[in-house]
Amino acid sequence: MNLITDTRVKEVSAPDNGFFQQALEQTREVITGEIEKVHADGAYNSAENREYCQSDESGIDMVITAIQGAMPRYDIRLDEHDDSNLIVKDNKTGELVQSYPVKPRGDKTKRKWSIKTGERKYRYFDEDNLRVADLRRKLKDIPPGESCLRNNVEATIFQLGYHYPDDKSRYRTLAKHKLWAYSRSLWINFVRIVNYTTRTCQRALSGQKTPRYISNLCFNMHIIVNKFIFNKNNQNCPAKSLFSAI
Repeated sequence: MNLITDTRVKEVSAPDNGFFQQALEQTREVITGEIEKVHADGAYNSAENREYCQSDESGIDMVITAIQGAMPRYDIRLDEHDDSNLIVKDNKTGELVQSYPVKPRGDKTKRKWSIKTGERKYRYFDEDNLRVADLRRKLKDIPPGESCLRNNVEATIFQLGYHYPDDKSRYRTLAKHKLWAYSRSLWINFVRIVNYTTRTCQRALSGQKTPRYISNLCFNMHIIVNKFIFNKNNQNCPAKSLFSAI
């Protein structure tokens, strides 16, 4: 069952990767287990977010489906036998280009390389470019089934703004947009819990009165929330959730 664990609304100028860490921290507050893997698109990718996931405290496997921007012309990687040597391949011609180490102007601990692209023209690469190139190669190795998990998030975003005419909001001010987003997220979760409970119910629902069914279902949802809170505070002896729709 896919549920929304956090909803954040900010100005249109706010970058997507600025939501990432705060959303994960809030998600930890509402789930019972640990976050093992995060699927996101390229807009959430940044050096800070990757370091946050790779830290010993988080230990999260960050899986992104793509990286923003066009494919680079040069593919770079370190030499396996000499990590001071940078191997540069021209993706357009398929040829290897000789690289030369250069002294960085700022931080002396960071490495930097250059290649000659023409008469008195040079292209420079640093360690940040090297990390992005390694990340692009890892994306190619992601199985198709795992990379498609991001589509579920896009479907949720579509359901969130389904009633927006022409993708335009009818509200003004940030506070009203937050109230709308929180209400829609709550409704989406409610519908998904209803559908999940209906599918797992062992009785046929035909012939039941809708008000009675909904009232019992809301009561079950109240029990589920209380058990989630109990499991969050008592991870050693978690309570088992039993669903019914009588």
